[in-house]
Amino acid sequence: HGASGLPDDVLLAVNSPEAYSLFFDLHTAFQNTTASQEHFYERVIYVGEYFPDMRMTTITCDEPATVRTVLEYFRAQGRTRTGIFQYHLDNVTEMQRVTAWSSELQANGASLQWCNDHLFFCDLKWNVSSTRYMRESFRQLQERNSFAEIDSLLVPIPRHAATLARLCRENGIAVPQDLAIVTLGKSPDPTLPYIDNGMRHHAALALQVLESRLRGQRTPQRLFTFHPKLYLPAPPC
Repeated sequence: HGASGLPDDVLLAVNSPEAYSLFFDLHTAFQNTTASQEHFYERVIYVGEYFPDMRMTTITCDEPATVRTVLEYFRAQGRTRTGIFQYHLDNVTEMQRVTAWSSELQANGASLQWCNDHLFFCDLKWNVSSTRYMRESFRQLQERNSFAEIDSLLVPIPRHAATLARLCRENGIAVPQDLAIVTLGKSPDPTLPYIDNGMRHHAALALQVLESRLRGQRTPQRLFTFHPKLYLPAPPC
């Protein structure tokens, strides 16, 4: 079930007492559902995002490890001024990511004010067009002279990272020479390094857990985390 909302036939299935479900988007998880909390605790698994209620079963990536992996990659290139994009202020997974980013930078000498100034918020609620939205974000960063203050950038959404990289190059900012960009997931731009957060493994494990519960086997573990892996682009021919 994704972010476009839950159609009636899906709601009927989710609400069924016999249903077992996977949710890949927490923003629509409880939309118009009438199933009990106990039903969600035992028959629903959230995949890809952390859920704060520890009675829920959640399969996600280790966000602090993700941030450390990205920042270590940047630091190995001599880059220590890393900005980050955030999309939802109320998303626990994003808050974990941003908190880890800020803590890592401050541990390496950045001030809290610098971190606050280089946390770039993008409200996706009102901006569904990737190209138009990222063009506006790029213009705002230019007006704030942000590109002169950062040497690297973590852009979580792959299509946004690809669009931002293209806009940088069109405006004389070389990627990755002037600005290194890493994203979370394989990008449409094959030149960008990316973090594989293991969504295929998340889904496979979720099915295994649900199958075990279907057979009546207990699975007391409620939080499963995967360690991220960094993939670098192939060198140019």
